[in-house]
Amino acid sequence: MQLWSIYNENKNLCNKYKHILQISIQFFSFYLEIVCSPPRIPNGNFRPQEDNYIVGDIITIQCNPGYHFKTLTGKSTAECTKNGWVPDPGCVQKPCDYPAIENGKLSESLEYYKNYYFPMSFGQHADYHCIHGYTTPSGEYWVRMVCSERGWYPEPKCLKKCHVRQLENGYFSYGRKNVYKEGERVKYVCSDDYYAEHKDGQVTCTKDDWSPPPRCIRKKKCQNINIDNGFLTLGKTIFRLQEKVTYNCHTGFLTPEGQERGVIQCQENGWTPPPKCIKSCQTPHVDILNYHANKTMFMPEDVIEYACLEGYQAANNMPTGTTRCGINGEWNPTPQCLAIECEMLTLPNGDFSPKEGKYHSGDVVKFACANNYVRVGPASTQCYYFGWFPSPPVCKVNARGCGPPPVVTNGNMAGGSVEQYQHGDREHYECNVAFKLVGSKEIECVDGQWSSPPSCIEDKMPCGSPSSIPNVVLHQEDQTQFSHGDEVICGCKQGSGNSKEMKIKCLNGEWKPLPVCADPSPQCVLPMNVELVHNGPLPKPGRETRFHGVIHYICTSADKSIKQATCVSGKWSPEIECTAEESTCPPPPQLPGAQQITVGRSYKHGSKIAFSCLKNFQLIGVNEITCIEGKWQSPPYCVERPCLPPQPIECADVPRLENQNGKIKKEGKTIYLAGARVKYVSRSGYILDGPSEITCSMGNWTSAPTCLEMPCGSVPKVANAQIEGRNKEIYEPGETIRYQCDAGFLTVGSPEIICREGNWTAPPFCEDVSCGAAPEIPNAYITSTQQERYLPGARVQYECESNFQLMGGNYVTCTNGEWSQAPTCRGRNVCFHLAC
Repeated sequence: MQLWSIYNENKNLCNKYKHILQISIQFFSFYLEIVCSPPRIPNGNFRPQEDNYIVGDIITIQCNPGYHFKTLTGKSTAECTKNGWVPDPGCVQKPCDYPAIENGKLSESLEYYKNYYFPMSFGQHADYHCIHGYTTPSGEYWVRMVCSERGWYPEPKCLKKCHVRQLENGYFSYGRKNVYKEGERVKYVCSDDYYAEHKDGQVTCTKDDWSPPPRCIRKKKCQNINIDNGFLTLGKTIFRLQEKVTYNCHTGFLTPEGQERGVIQCQENGWTPPPKCIKSCQTPHVDILNYHANKTMFMPEDVIEYACLEGYQAANNMPTGTTRCGINGEWNPTPQCLAIECEMLTLPNGDFSPKEGKYHSGDVVKFACANNYVRVGPASTQCYYFGWFPSPPVCKVNARGCGPPPVVTNGNMAGGSVEQYQHGDREHYECNVAFKLVGSKEIECVDGQWSSPPSCIEDKMPCGSPSSIPNVVLHQEDQTQFSHGDEVICGCKQGSGNSKEMKIKCLNGEWKPLPVCADPSPQCVLPMNVELVHNGPLPKPGRETRFHGVIHYICTSADKSIKQATCVSGKWSPEIECTAEESTCPPPPQLPGAQQITVGRSYKHGSKIAFSCLKNFQLIGVNEITCIEGKWQSPPYCVERPCLPPQPIECADVPRLENQNGKIKKEGKTIYLAGARVKYVSRSGYILDGPSEITCSMGNWTSAPTCLEMPCGSVPKVANAQIEGRNKEIYEPGETIRYQCDAGFLTVGSPEIICREGNWTAPPFCEDVSCGAAPEIPNAYITSTQQERYLPGARVQYECESNFQLMGGNYVTCTNGEWSQAPTCRGRNVCFHLAC
């Protein structure tokens, strides 16, 4: 008994100290850091993976396919607490729940006892079928599905059945089966005069039957219509859909394409394009230049350039004019060619003839001074479209003489020069070999001044084949054209003169020396007023001669200089020109924008002048005129070249025509006449630097403007954000501004904006990611001062009231505007008696 008593006393004492030890451990556990070890998760994993974890750390569990987090809370996280991981991390197999099959049912027993059978585990199976009007994917009535890692397999489905039915005014094109499953397609065909409502006539079987519903619609038909100023070529009253018909316009009217007939097609919405006949302009009774050469009718807004006949000019006192076709078929302004008239002349101390009331283009007037007066200036002048040329002379008592003639580079005076010349004296220039004379080779002393001398240039023009010269044979390979500087060996045909080989050279478009091969039986006739020099005077001018060689002659009626000619194949080379004094022409006209490139001897009958236009001018008319019986033929004229369409600039729309000198078509290309003006209009966000209007001049456009981006105004305001730097009223293109959101706000979008084309790019906005008041926890209180708003990352700590134990950490954290999961306070089981 004594031993038993001692045993009971010691046992009670042990229990007492054991209980005190447990309370002590619980007390100190609040102040010791509790560490969780990494969990082992079969059929899954977790992150982040660390060597150990402290209270409050959270991990995310990821389960393998076919498994799920075993605690079905909707979350997949576990937190380290003083009691370990809560909830316990682990992955378990997913069961297969009761399948709700749309338009289908399970077997009767499974449906009736579904709360008993479901969820099922892996490997178990269930059978299902579809209701009327639906079918299983395999087409079988009963289908067995098995619970697998992927859930029910195969996935239970009931597909809509679509039946091929009778189609009004059409039929289904595939007749092999009468029923189609949901998702299958089929085409249908409509009868004549009907068409499928939808493209390709293809329909799909869907949950709601055929989509789109197959439907055949009667084709619309077009009626015969009345066309203003035109008519349909077919006399029918009804036309089928897609049928094409030609229509004609009445005389004086054209289609919008500028044709006498057009084609329209019957479409759903009627005739396309709508037939239209527009009043056109007929070819005016003037010569149209270059453009529209073959057109006889013109559309409104067409612009033409026209030229007047010889002796006439346009209303602008120019040989050419422009006019535009109006909407009423009339040219505006009306093309006019008025007779060219020159003003009356006066000559103090002299006279002129003939004296007419009016002088027209081509008329020549000759001048004479009174006795004891000397004429200073031309002996005659001619009326052109630009007035008299040359200017009339003056009659002076005395006229000064001239010194030596001016020196010409690469040329010299024919026969040399003297120190002093009298008024009216003339001299001739010759160019050195390999150079070409441009201008009049004759100059005249006029009251102490020499008239303008010619130039000797090297233009390196090619030459034609020497074989084109009469009776010349080339002793080497021939070609159609030879370059400047080429040398060739040639000779005369047998019996036509010199039998020796000759070396000639192409210089500025001419062969030098010019090979002359006489005809074996020449019959050359000397013209009137000619005297042979070497052989003495002919007994009778005009008789035939039979010699092959060269003759030297003088003209009896004009200047007495000795000239040379050769009889070649019955013709004199060069042509003998001896005309009476009175048939001399006035000095040749000086054309605006042109240069004389070739001049014949003096200005006598038969003399020729060739013209070419300066750069950026275009020659209109013949390029050569001849002096005929004291009058020059009507000369050509040089007009400014047109311009190609102006180049676009990146910040402006297509330039808009600003004046009547518009654009016209030439050889299928749009060109602009000289003087045409176009205007650029900048697009939004840009301004033009330079004149917005440019003009066509000399074949080129004046300088186009360049593009400048517009600046931006003040920076857009963003709520709860500040900008870095100082705000300005004006910002240059390309400048950037950066926003900084206030504390507790997250920047959404790019924090930078850029000034582009006068506008700012889209600014960001600041999303509030702060948290409101901390959550309240039963039987707990917050250890710090409460706030209405907390910034991201802020922590709020809790303590439980007495007799309650904190579970799940002792704080919450503000993240992206939400508080983390709050801890709980659980009541403690504290024993006050040793017996508990």
